[in-house]
Amino acid sequence: MFYAAVLIASLHAAPAPAPAPRGRIAFTDYTLAAYVPPNDPQGITRGPDGAMWFTEYESDRIGRITTDGTLTEIPFAKNRISGALGIAAGSDGALWYTEYIDGQIGRVTTTGTVTEYSFPGSRRSPYAIAAGPDGALWFTEYEDDAIGRIATDGTIREYQLSGATTSFAICAGPDGAMWFTEPGHGIGRITTAGVITDFPLANTFDPRAIAAGPDGALWFTQRGERTLGRITTSGVFSTLQLEEIGSPQGIAVGPDGALWISSYLGNEGLLVRIGADGFVTYYPRAVAATQQNEDALGLAAGPNGTLWITQYGGTIVRATLP
Repeated sequence: MFYAAVLIASLHAAPAPAPAPRGRIAFTDYTLAAYVPPNDPQGITRGPDGAMWFTEYESDRIGRITTDGTLTEIPFAKNRISGALGIAAGSDGALWYTEYIDGQIGRVTTTGTVTEYSFPGSRRSPYAIAAGPDGALWFTEYEDDAIGRIATDGTIREYQLSGATTSFAICAGPDGAMWFTEPGHGIGRITTAGVITDFPLANTFDPRAIAAGPDGALWFTQRGERTLGRITTSGVFSTLQLEEIGSPQGIAVGPDGALWISSYLGNEGLLVRIGADGFVTYYPRAVAATQQNEDALGLAAGPNGTLWITQYGGTIVRATLP
């Protein structure tokens, strides 16, 4: 079973943890050839072709990087800034991504064919996106108080959230529903039939990235906090305090089955691993002076025992696990 009883107890009591060990991981940086600030890579995911695919926010391109570091950038929006953010592999063998500025959903095949889908009616603000258990893609609408669904034929449907609730990140849960974060408010759950359940948190919590953990719960990062949040599928909330971490950003289950978090702390990049036994290990890496305090953004597991990170400065980072 994932997480020993000692960790579950610590989640509820949240005592100050003892100093955690610092391990070693091989990091390799790849910089976009045509990088012009602030055209930074954002979301990243493993594609059906075994490569990693990522968005470039202030550009007209979707990026692809192979396991050996070969970069390809696919243009899709000539001479316009689309605001590409989230990206996910769909059930149809293509990659689907959000265009936050343009207010569209994009689809790109592994051979580079791009299709864009506009919303019916007024402009929208799609943000994060994830594959659902129903074969569709589900996405958050950061400025529109809604959760969206797009079928692989391009049909879009939206589900309104109650009140003025903002949605940020989204993932498929172990219970067959989609789970999403609501900054400054709480965690939301939506079934594939569109039934929404809201789990408010204390107003001190600001949940951001979210992932389904190997323990059957949902884990999420919090902006500006050295804690991780955890919520069970029945809505029971707890926290895990981290000792030496800046603002946690990406969160994902790694190829080793553990939970991983990307962050920055002072002048070094940082990966944090939470093992199946609840053991926390920090993996720092020195970074160039020009990259100090640059946020790590997206995080995704790749093939051959790797984790991939996007970060400000036009950089894709490969971390090869020991």
